[in-house]
Parts: sequence; structure tokens; C-alpha cells
Amino acid sequence: MRGTASWDHSGILKLLVTAFAILLAPLEVYAQGHDTVWVWSAMCGQPRTIALDVRLDQSLIYHTRLPMCRVERALEIGETIRFSFTPHRPIVWMGYRTDKGDTTNADTPVEGRIWQAGGDPDALLLGVVMSSADGMHMNAIHVVRPGKPSEKDLAAGLFVRTYPVPSGPLAFRSALPSPPRPPLDTSDFTVASVSIYQDSGDVRRRVGAPDSVFVEDNTFGGGSFLKWVYADLRFFFVPTDTGATLLGITLRTSRVATHRGLRVGDPADRVRLLYGKPDIYEDEWRYAYKERHHLIISVTVANRRVTGIYVGSIVD
Repeated sequence: MRGTASWDHSGILKLLVTAFAILLAPLEVYAQGHDTVWVWSAMCGQPRTIALDVRLDQSLIYHTRLPMCRVERALEIGETIRFSFTPHRPIVWMGYRTDKGDTTNADTPVEGRIWQAGGDPDALLLGVVMSSADGMHMNAIHVVRPGKPSEKDLAAGLFVRTYPVPSGPLAFRSALPSPPRPPLDTSDFTVASVSIYQDSGDVRRRVGAPDSVFVEDNTFGGGSFLKWVYADLRFFFVPTDTGATLLGITLRTSRVATHRGLRVGDPADRVRLLYGKPDIYEDEWRYAYKERHHLIISVTVANRRVTGIYVGSIVD
């Protein structure tokens, strides 16, 4: 008896659908893994340029420019910038530690940190943290739109603003020409709560015992200096009958800032933003206190970066 074969067309259809699903699944996974988002990077060759300002009561306290590219999500790069400032009025922070607000007192250094927190197809997400010696006061997300300005309030009167700038050869200059800055005053000669002309005993009480102590010759006025060395700072003293008097402070790392917020490692343009036009002696940018010309802030610059900072009296 000759057999006959019958085909179940519905079964074939199910088989074909299943086969196509298996074939297309890797493509779907590939597409999901290769979606494009905005990232803080110049890797695309023709990036968008976004200016970023941090202002307190409309006064500019930090400015930079960020390149933005739209690339695969897997290529996101974790960029981070740090800056600091010393507000001359209290800042009341709302909604992070408590809804009732916590206060940072006037003349207390505040450190800011901004990094790429994420990327979307239509926006870049920046994380913004503000902290002081007693801990973190604000942790927020600022949404950067490539084609339009946006703002994020951090505290009353304190906000971060981003906005697009024209493309071209000047797009990545880190700061616009800075306006005239206030001249140096006595507060500029305080670093880490230590002020020039303090007694060595006062310095020790504020920052603790030094890691090491050296005696160096004073090639300028004769005699000798005492040099106290710490991880982030060096203090220079001139001996007196009752101890020693502080003449100068050298900042060694980015963990410590001047009164206006300058750190080792900052871009050179930030020096002008904080202090104005300097007197330049080769790689030294110098600012003098008009009331006492022997008191200076000296900034060493190499490859457009701050490599050293001295605050105090001219000693050599």
C-alpha cells in the first residue's frame, strides 16, 4: 500500500517563525548593545562644545568647556572635574541632608565635583556634588541638552548652568578672557586655616606636627629658614627669640586650595579667572599685595597647567 504524506502548514509556519526569531535575536541584542548616547568626550572628531558655569549670586566661581559626542553607550568615558570656592556669605542647602536645610558658614571652603553620571540619546547627565570639611551637602543631577541652555539650582543663589557655544578653532579654550579681579587682600594669605606671620606654635596647633623639619640657608637676607614638610603643604619660618614666624606656604598637591580656590593641577586659564592678569616671569605668574609688595602669590605654570603655588613673603 502506497503511503501518502500530508503537510501541516500551520506547523511549518510555526517552525519558520521560530527560526526567524532565533536568527533575529542576536541582531536585536546587538542593536540594544549599540544604541548611541551623548557622552562627555571628543572622540567623534567633531564634538559639540558646551560651556559650564557655576555661579553664586550671579558671580562666576567656575567656568570650563566640555566636548560632547554621540557614540555607542559602551564607549561612555567617566570624566571628572573638581573646583573649590570660599563663599563670603552662608549657604543653606535644602533637601539632601534634611528638608529643613543645613548651613555652611561664610568663609568656609566648599569643594565641587562634577562628573558624567550617564548618557541618553538626547542628553548628557552630569552628577554634581558640593561638600565641605563636615561632609557632603548636595548631590544632584544636571541634565545637559546639546542644543539649548539648562540650569540646576544647588542652593539659594548657587547654580550650575550649561549652554552651547559655536564650533570652531576656539571651541575648546577652557575659559573666556576673565574680567578684572579684586586685588589681593589679607585673606588671600591664609591657607588651610593658617595665616602668614603666625607663630610656629599656632601653626602646629592648627595642622599638627610636621612629617619632617629642615634648616635651609636664607640666600636673600642671611641667616636660616625652618622648613616644615607635610603631605600637602610646606611651611617656611624665620627663627625668632621666642620660636619662629611663618613667612610662606607652598601648596604641593590638589588636595589643598588657596583662599580663592586655586589648586595644583588646575588649568592656567583658571589662574586668570581667579586672580586676573599676572606679572609673568618666564614660568612664574606673580601677584603682589599692594599694601605690602613683599607679600605675593606665585604660581608656577608648565604646559598650561598649575604645577606649584607659593603664598607668602619673598624669601629668595
